[in-house]
This record gives sequence, C-alpha cells and structure tokens, in this order.
Amino acid sequence: MRYKMLLKPTRTLYTVLLASLLSLLIGQKSMANEQLQTAEKAQTEQQSITSISQQQLLERQQSGQPILLLDVRSEQEYILGHVPGAFNIPHSEIADNLAVLEPYQDKEVIVYCRSGRRAALAIEQLQQLGFSNVIHLEGDMNLWQQNNRPIEK
Repeated sequence: MRYKMLLKPTRTLYTVLLASLLSLLIGQKSMANEQLQTAEKAQTEQQSITSISQQQLLERQQSGQPILLLDVRSEQEYILGHVPGAFNIPHSEIADNLAVLEPYQDKEVIVYCRSGRRAALAIEQLQQLGFSNVIHLEGDMNLWQQNNRPIEK
C-alpha cells in the first residue's frame, strides 16, 4: 500500500515534467522560426537596396543629371577627403536635416560612407522617410580610394 502511494505522485510528477518539456520544445521551435523570419526579412531588405558602380556615378556626374551625392560619414572624415560633389550629413543626423533633404525626395540620392555600414543605416532611414530613389555607391570610400578616384578636400 505504501508503495502504491509513492508511485502515484511519481507518475503525476513525470506527466507534469513531460508536459513542461514538450511546451518548452514547442516554444523553442516557435522562437527559432521567428529568428529565421527576421533574418530572411533583413536579407530581403539588403537585396532591395539598389547600387551604382563608381564608373556609373562618374558618368552621371559628367552628364549633368540632377543627383544628390550624400556622404554619411562624420564631418571629420568628410573634411579629410570625399567624393567630388558630395554633400555631408552624418548618418546619425539624417532626421535632423530633413528640411535640407526634402527637395530630393523624388530624385536620385546616392549614399556612401567608409565601408557600407553607415550607408545602409542611412538608406534604410531615407526609405522610411519616403525617399523613393535611394542608391548605394558600391565599395564606398574605401574602394573609391583604392581605385585612385578623384578626391575633394
């Protein structure tokens, strides 16, 4: 009799533990699915960023097409040298300078930084603010310098 009393709570305990384990596993699977969906969304957003080669930029500048070339590096980096014709607004100050940028909302805005990270942040922010034609300069300033392209100071 005593043995049966001990056995019954043990079965209940095992049942509760098994149910908890299953719940935990289902929750982990759900969380993994959410992380996968977030990663896929980020990859899709990165793929949706249009880019322009450095040679194409030079050709557009020479043709006189109205574009805004936006250097989103810091002011100090900009002063040390930038792509000719570039206008400097650090990526962290895009929203603060919306009045300056608004005339280009439906025009071509070409964005670059040193290596691409800040340009991606600025592009995302500009797109969220309604800019319809935002383009990334391939290779950013690093490749521009490696290719010995002209630099303005």
